[in-house]
Amino acid sequence: MSFRAVQQGTVAEAEEYEEVEYEDDEEYDEEDDEEVDEDEEEEEDFDGQIEEVDEESEDEPMQHFAPARAQAMRTGGAASPAQTRAWGGIQNLPEPTQRSFLELLQQLKKNNKRELTVLLLGKSMMGKSSTANSLFNETVAQVTSFQQDTARPQAIKRSAHGFELTVIDTPGLLDSDCVNTSALKSIAHMLSDTPVDVVLYLDRLDFYRVERTDQEIMSAITNTLGPKIWRNTIIGLSHGKAVAPRGSTQDEYTETRVKTLRKAIRAAGAEKDAALPVAYIENSSHCTKNDAGEKVIGVNKDRRWLPELMSQVPALLLALKLTTGGCQ
Repeated sequence: MSFRAVQQGTVAEAEEYEEVEYEDDEEYDEEDDEEVDEDEEEEEDFDGQIEEVDEESEDEPMQHFAPARAQAMRTGGAASPAQTRAWGGIQNLPEPTQRSFLELLQQLKKNNKRELTVLLLGKSMMGKSSTANSLFNETVAQVTSFQQDTARPQAIKRSAHGFELTVIDTPGLLDSDCVNTSALKSIAHMLSDTPVDVVLYLDRLDFYRVERTDQEIMSAITNTLGPKIWRNTIIGLSHGKAVAPRGSTQDEYTETRVKTLRKAIRAAGAEKDAALPVAYIENSSHCTKNDAGEKVIGVNKDRRWLPELMSQVPALLLALKLTTGGCQ
């Protein structure tokens, strides 16, 4: 089920979003794309931080998130090469990760899905742009110590194996101590005619609490984009290699963090059937790698975070298809 923004009330005219195409084809360089929030975090009241089948199925198409105002299913096929650059970064992924990605594309194709659009949401310095770079394995979003945030929503598109992946990087949703309503309006303006399959809501694993401003942001997302957006949402916790504080096991800590975020999102108006699955993300070049070169996290350093994140996508879309009984 696709998602388009449900605009609650009148939304001011917003700037058009950008489709970003960088000139260079250089391979993604993790050293140049460190999450700069380790050195330049926003000064908020955070109370602590711690150290391949190709044939199509006859089944119904996978669903996007659709609004009450303009519920529509995207039915386009593979993108034209003139419109979308080839996804070169997929060829440079570690071999096991590459296989996982190809299996994902095959699963989606079996369900008549040849396009996937992922929307990144969250405050500044949560790792949205770094996650976009990790997903493509290319430097598609600039991340520097001198760039506070992307100025407006940016749609980055790549195609491979007859499949098109679009990742929408967005401005941070906190401006000083207030919700960045301008950013939300620009996102709503874009989504009014751009279907989104999956929303990745970024926060950090190594923050203890949900602050007042976090709750206000979640409520503003619900009010501006509509409560159904949360049905298509995966909670992405960056700094996924963070270690639990003293006196708590890793499982206890992560479970508490996830429960707190889910509770806050539901309090902000998410529908009861929103599953809100969780994925752990670690974009840092200092992340431990296994013998195949894949970044791994977890107590035993055995969780391949990028394939785990991508495996959530078909599971979420299938769950939406089953619970809604087809496109709406």
